[in-house]
Amino acid sequence: MSAAVRTTDREATFRALLAAVFLSAAEATIVSTALPRIVADLGGLGLYGWAGTSYLLASTVTMPLFGRLADLHGRKPVFQAGLALFFAGSALCGWAASFPWLLAGRVVQGLGAGSIQPVAMTLIGDLYPVEERARVQGIVGTIWAVAGVSGPLLGALLVEGPGWRWVFWINLPFAALSALAIERALIERPVAERRAALDLPGAALLVAGAVGLLLAVEGVWPLGSAAVAAVALALFVFQERRAASPLLPLPLLARPEVGIATAASACAGALLMGSVLYLPLWVQGVAARSPAMSGLTLGPMMVGWPVAATLSIRWARATTFRAVARRGAWLILAGAAALALVVTLRAPMAAIGGASLLLGGGLGLATTALFVSLQTRVGFAERGTATAANLFARSLGGALGVGILGALLARGLGAGEVAREIRALLSPGAGAVALDASAMAVLEGALAPVWLSFLLIAALHWAIVARYPRRLEEPPEAAPDGGAPSPSS
Repeated sequence: MSAAVRTTDREATFRALLAAVFLSAAEATIVSTALPRIVADLGGLGLYGWAGTSYLLASTVTMPLFGRLADLHGRKPVFQAGLALFFAGSALCGWAASFPWLLAGRVVQGLGAGSIQPVAMTLIGDLYPVEERARVQGIVGTIWAVAGVSGPLLGALLVEGPGWRWVFWINLPFAALSALAIERALIERPVAERRAALDLPGAALLVAGAVGLLLAVEGVWPLGSAAVAAVALALFVFQERRAASPLLPLPLLARPEVGIATAASACAGALLMGSVLYLPLWVQGVAARSPAMSGLTLGPMMVGWPVAATLSIRWARATTFRAVARRGAWLILAGAAALALVVTLRAPMAAIGGASLLLGGGLGLATTALFVSLQTRVGFAERGTATAANLFARSLGGALGVGILGALLARGLGAGEVAREIRALLSPGAGAVALDASAMAVLEGALAPVWLSFLLIAALHWAIVARYPRRLEEPPEAAPDGGAPSPSS
């Protein structure tokens, strides 16, 4: 445990962090099933899609900013500020009197989530020694994934029960209790030398670049957004080279344990979010199974991830981080190939579940081994920045992956009458998918390039992990402790 961050009750702190992560992850998807009722009450149909996009944009692009702030000014104040923003945004949404008001609340919520997720993972790196991190980070990863998958169901239950405003109001007591628990249990001693000026020009350029990329893949002014992203990211690199206290220090990202883990995290995000979105679509729209069955096909992935994450450090202690990450990359590649094969052959649901299990197990192994390696080898003063960069890459990779896969699907559907019927049935609020045989065939053909792209992303992930250098092969016990400051520093 870091000498600069300690807790009077570590398990209570961990539960508070889990609650905050669950809330922020669920909020990304919980609104989807509530939107038809919200639009019926508030109007704003033309802004429908922005209810989800605004949250995603705000939470993704601010992760590196909050990670750097946590390194410069301490974990606790930045985490508590994130919870306060999330609380305020949830209250704004719950009391919204118009759709633009709701969108403003979603942006504030997203800003809070941009702090909660990376700082929570940084705190876990501070509070838990390396031999325990895989277990607790496996739990956090599972909570994050389950929250995202279960969000639409929770939203539907709240809408049909107390009403859509409770989709947001339900966050308030849990966010408040989490903040209270952190305030009481977490003790952080200020470290004077961490207080440096924030690289605001770099933050603005990174936000502009990330927003441009996300808007481009969402189809919002695609050429212009892509051009803005390219220019902003080029200027960001220039700014980071000259900044006295850069937002994302390029030498840090150039270190293989950081750069490789971050690049692999982007691929993992694309695979995870692509699975969550497109596998249920295939199960319901092509295999004509129930929504419950589509959820069951994702279940093995959600089980495989935490089990593999827990095993990853046990195996790394006997071998190396590199060996475990490579084993996970092979499993991911096998899972993606199996998934492409079983959907092409319309295999039984058990085979779909088996492919899902392989993919989840591989993600649990590789992601956890690389993430724990990163947190173990960077210094305390850089841990927040490195953690946020990794989670930013995962979130951005997930968003970009879903957008690109969605563009492939849209291209495959074309513009015919059947395609319009499919789009109507797949639109938010349309209910269970029920397609006739000809529409099923069109959807199946449109999804074919999605599964091929899945395989290509898995192959890219494997190629990235394969570059992990042998000189970093020592097991966790032999790795440095991250350079946590001593009580006298």
